[in-house]
Amino acid sequence: MKWAIFGAICIISANSVNGQKQLFMQGVDGANAINIASDGVEKCFIPPPVEFSQLKSLSEQKSDIDVTFIDFPQSAKTAFLYAVSIWESILSSPVTIHIIARWDSLDNYIVSESRPSLNFRIFEGAPVPEVYYPVALVEKLLAEEVNPGKSDIICSFNKNVPWYLGTDGNTPSSSYDFVTSVLHEIAHGLGFYGFFKDVNGMGYFNNTSNLPSIYDYHVFNDLEQQISNKALFESPSVELHEQLTSNKLKLNHTNTVSDSQETLDWIYSPGEWVDGSSIYHFKESTNRNELMSFETKKGKAIHHPGETTIKVLSEIGWESVSFTFEEIKDFEIPCEKFPLSVGISSDLPLNVSSFKAIFSTDNFSTADTIWFSYNSANDSFYGELPLDFHQGFIHYYFEVNSTDNRIFRFPSIAPEKQMSFRIGPDYYPPEIFHNPKKFIEKNNSDFDLIAQVTDNIGVAEVKAELKVDGIIKEVSLNSIHPEKDYFSAEISVFDEFDDASFVEYRLVAKDESTVGNYSTSPVNGFYRVEIFEALNEVESYQNNFDAATNDFVLSDFFISKPTGFNNGNLHTENPYHTSDIESEYYNHYAVLKYPVILKKGGLMQFDEIVLVEPAEVGASYTDKYFWDYVIIEGSKDYGKTWLPITKGYDSNIFEEWNSFFLGYSATDSTLVSSRMKEMYRQHKINIIEESTFKEEDVVVFRFRLSSDKAVNGWGWAIDNLEIQQTYTSSDKLAKNGNIAVFPNPFSNSINIDYGSTEYGAPGNIEIRILDLTGKVIYTEIWEKQSFLDTKEIDLSGLEKGFYLVNINNHHSNRLIQKILKK
Repeated sequence: MKWAIFGAICIISANSVNGQKQLFMQGVDGANAINIASDGVEKCFIPPPVEFSQLKSLSEQKSDIDVTFIDFPQSAKTAFLYAVSIWESILSSPVTIHIIARWDSLDNYIVSESRPSLNFRIFEGAPVPEVYYPVALVEKLLAEEVNPGKSDIICSFNKNVPWYLGTDGNTPSSSYDFVTSVLHEIAHGLGFYGFFKDVNGMGYFNNTSNLPSIYDYHVFNDLEQQISNKALFESPSVELHEQLTSNKLKLNHTNTVSDSQETLDWIYSPGEWVDGSSIYHFKESTNRNELMSFETKKGKAIHHPGETTIKVLSEIGWESVSFTFEEIKDFEIPCEKFPLSVGISSDLPLNVSSFKAIFSTDNFSTADTIWFSYNSANDSFYGELPLDFHQGFIHYYFEVNSTDNRIFRFPSIAPEKQMSFRIGPDYYPPEIFHNPKKFIEKNNSDFDLIAQVTDNIGVAEVKAELKVDGIIKEVSLNSIHPEKDYFSAEISVFDEFDDASFVEYRLVAKDESTVGNYSTSPVNGFYRVEIFEALNEVESYQNNFDAATNDFVLSDFFISKPTGFNNGNLHTENPYHTSDIESEYYNHYAVLKYPVILKKGGLMQFDEIVLVEPAEVGASYTDKYFWDYVIIEGSKDYGKTWLPITKGYDSNIFEEWNSFFLGYSATDSTLVSSRMKEMYRQHKINIIEESTFKEEDVVVFRFRLSSDKAVNGWGWAIDNLEIQQTYTSSDKLAKNGNIAVFPNPFSNSINIDYGSTEYGAPGNIEIRILDLTGKVIYTEIWEKQSFLDTKEIDLSGLEKGFYLVNINNHHSNRLIQKILKK
C-alpha cells in the first residue's frame, strides 16, 4: 500500500448537488510545462518501484493508460510504453487515461514538454471548490469519461535530442534517458501542473477565471502563507510576482491532524521567472525527488517517480477516501439517540479508531464529538447521536484520519459546509418541480406527467387533478426514482373527455408531517393543455413569418419580430426556458398543423440562428455531455411517435454562433440588436434521403428546442421556411411553352390550354390548385378528348390572393405556375 495511489472521492449523498454541467462549461487548457536539457553529466540509475516488478510477475495493473503516437520511431514507442507500465503499476483509476505523444522538433534547450489537455472545476466530489483539476484526475474522481474521444495528456519529445531508448537504466554519459523524460511528462499531465504566470513584474493566474489549479492551491511560502489566497496576494499583482520569484516556495499538506502546515518539499522558484519551469518542479537539491527536477542531465536514469512526487499526486486527489451516507431527513418526534451508519472505502490505511461525527445544536457556536465503531466486514462505521430530546436544528459532519495523519471529511469542505436536519413540528410544504405539458394532438390520447417532489420530512402523496368542462378527475403519480424523488403518471384524457378542445390540470403533493402540509403546481389555478387536430394534407408549405398565422401549434415558440431583427420569424422565447427537473428536458415546440405528402427529392429549407448551449468537445448528439439542442422531427401517426429528420444540433455548428453564445447576456440588448440579424445561415434538408421517411408518407413536422436544467441562451430563430416548394423565392416558376394558364390575374375563372403538339394529345391530365401553404383547394383529372380541347375552371369562390396551378400528364410535360385572383 505504500506506493498505491487510489481511491475515488465521489461522495454519495441523497441530497448532493449535481454540478457537472458547470464543470464542463468551465474547462480550460494551459501552457506546457517543460523539461530543460542540462549540459551536465550525472551517471546514476534509480530502478522502478517494487510494484512494477510485481506487475511484471503477476500480470496485474492498477490503471490503464492508452497512448496515441504521432511520428514516433518504434524504438521510442517501446521505451515509452515501458515508462507507462511503471505508472500503471502505482497509479490507480477506474477510467482509461489517454495520452497523445508527439515526436517533434522543439527548441534546443527543451528535451520534452507536456500538459493536461483540459482542466475542470466545480464538479460533484471535488475535494476543493473553485480550483482547477486536470481532466485525468476529474475522470478518476467521477469514475467516468468527461472528455470522450479526446486525450487527457498531451506531451512532446524533442527528436533532435541524443536519446537513450533502452529500458535498463544504463544510460551513456552522452545521452538523455528517454524513460526518465516520459515518467516526468506524465506526472505533469496527472496534475504536477498549474496556472501561475509572471510577466513584466506582475504575477497572476493564466486562465480566464483567474483561479489556481489544485497543485497551485498547495503552494505556500516560508511564512506558511498560501500564495493562491487572493486575500493575501491579489492576482495580478506585484506582491504575487515577488512570491513567485522568492526562491522560498514549497508544497504543503493542507489537511493534516497537526494545526501547523506540514511541508511536502521545496519547489523551484528562482529569482527570475522561467516559463514552464518555475513552480512546477522541485528544487535540484532534493535528491529523492530528482525525477521532477526542472532540468535533466545526461547519463541520469530515474525510473521511479519518487516518494514525494507520489505524495504530491496523492495530496491533490489521486489518493483519497470515499464516504457513502444518506443525509438525515427532518423528523417531528424528539428522541434520546439517533443511530448512524457510514460506509467508507479507501486505499489509504485508515486509523479506524479516529472516525467521528462532529455535531452542534447551536450552529457551531459550540460543538460535541462522538466516536464511531468500525465493522471490517462491510467497511462501515456505526455510532449514535445523543440528541437528549432536543428540538431544533442539528448540524454535523464526519471525519476520519489516515495512518499518516491526513484528515478526510464529509462534506469534503467541512466545517465550512455541514449537513443538518431539524427536529420538531413541521410546517414546510413539499416543493414541486415540473415541466408543464402544453398541448397534445387529438389522435394521441395519452400523455405523461413527470414531477420531482421533495420534502424535508418525506413525500406521502402526489396526484394530478384533471379538469375538463368543470369535471375534475384525480390521478395518482407513482414514484419512479425514489432516490431523486421522481413521480409520474400516464394521463388518458379521452377516456372521459372525448370532445374536449383542451384539458386543465394541476399537481398536488402532500408530505408525511402530522399536519399534512401540501402544495400545488401551479400555485394558483391550473395548467392548460391544448388539444389540436391536424388540418388537411398538403404537398408543400412556405411561410416567411412576417404576419401572424394559425398554421402552427406553438409551445414556448412565437411568430413575431424579436429585438434586433428587421422581419418576423418563428422563434423561441428569448432567453429560452430551462428545465425544472435535473434529468428531464424542457421542450419548446412548433408543430406545423398541415401534414405534408412527401415526394422524391422533396426539400425542406429555412434560414436559422441557433444560440443554444454548446456540447462539450467531442460529444455527439445523444451523448451524456451533449447539453441543449434543436432538432426537426416528423410523425406519420399524427403525433403519437416522432422520428428525427435531423440529428440534434447546437451552437457548435458555426463558430460565429458559438462565440456569440459564450458572450451572450440576456440583459445586453445593444449586443443583441447589433449582431443578431447578421447571423442567419441557410439549412437545407433532403427529407427522404436524410431521414427514414419514404415517398408518399404523410408527415407532420415539428421544430423542437430541448433544454436541460442549468445553462440557457438566446434560443432559436427560423425564417423563410419552405417545404417541397417547387418555385424559387423570386417567384420565377418552372414554365412549359406548350401549356398556358390565362387570364392571369383573373377574376372568377381560369382557362387551361394544354397545347396542340404531341404533348397535348388526348389523355388524362392532372390539375391541382394549391394555396401558398401547400393546401390543395382544387383537384381534377381532366380527360382531354382532342388536341384542341381547353379547360375552364371556376374559381369564383376563392379569396383574393396568390395560388399555385400544378398541371401534369405524368410523362414529360408539366407546368407549375403562380396565379393571382384580383
